[in-house]
Amino acid sequence: RSLGLPCPPAFVLPTRVCTDYHSAGRVLPPGAEDALRRGIAHLESETGRRFGGGDDPLLVSVRSGAPVSMPGMMDTVLNLGFNEQVEQALARRSGDAGYAADTHRRFLAGFAHIVLKVRPDDDSSPAAIMDQVLQATGRTVPVDPWEQLREAMLAVLESWHSRRATVYR
Repeated sequence: RSLGLPCPPAFVLPTRVCTDYHSAGRVLPPGAEDALRRGIAHLESETGRRFGGGDDPLLVSVRSGAPVSMPGMMDTVLNLGFNEQVEQALARRSGDAGYAADTHRRFLAGFAHIVLKVRPDDDSSPAAIMDQVLQATGRTVPVDPWEQLREAMLAVLESWHSRRATVYR
């Protein structure tokens, strides 16, 4: 912002959340989920949008960071908060149902790959991706935005130990 460039609002959980998570045997440290809720409330306040719903939905990304530079080594999940109601709202707001469906499809494919470790067909419809995930895992991508956010955060924390991040370090 100091350079006059547009910068969307954001919040950050400190890297110690990752350290504490792994030190505690892959258990979220106290206060991490409360910090997520406060962060989302801040984004809603700053943008006037609502996470996971409403006429003007807020979509968020979970991105990793590290105390040392590791560009591209840890995972990112985009467009969290997406579900069928959000697709409909985005179609109304944008006037482009195809764009809304494609955004939904890309969210589902990314979530399936990063969080659920399923690589669906790239050009499948949202319904087909959900079916592929169900067939592969016995479950579906959560429709609840808070569950999406929690699972994505855990997947990004787990990516600290991914093969590529470990090799890079």
